[in-house]
Amino acid sequence: MKARPLLTPAQRSRRKQDLLLASALARHQAMIAINQIGHQADVVVGGYRQVRAWMSVPKVGTVAGVGASVAAMLALRHVRIFRLLRWGFLAWRVWKVGAVFLPGRRLQR
Repeated sequence: MKARPLLTPAQRSRRKQDLLLASALARHQAMIAINQIGHQADVVVGGYRQVRAWMSVPKVGTVAGVGASVAAMLALRHVRIFRLLRWGFLAWRVWKVGAVFLPGRRLQR
C-alpha cells in the first residue's frame, strides 16, 4: 500500500470545497426525487379517492361488478376451470335461495 502524499493547504481547501459542492448537489437531487415521488403518490391517492367515491354509489358499484364479471367471462371463456367456477357459483346461489324455504335451515345474515 502506497502512502498518499501530503496535500498542501490549497489542495486541501479545494478538495473540501469539491466535497461540499458534491454533497449539496446530492441533497438537491434527493429533494427533487422526493418531490416527484410525492407528487406521483398524490395523483395515485387522488385517483383512488375518486374511484372510492364513485363506488360508494350503489348503481355504479353494480354496473362495475357486472362489467367486471362480463369481462372475466369473455376473457376466460375457453378455460375449463372457469366453467367449474360458474357452476359452483350457480349451485351456491341456488343453495342460498333454497335454504330459506327449508325448515330449520335458515341462513344467517
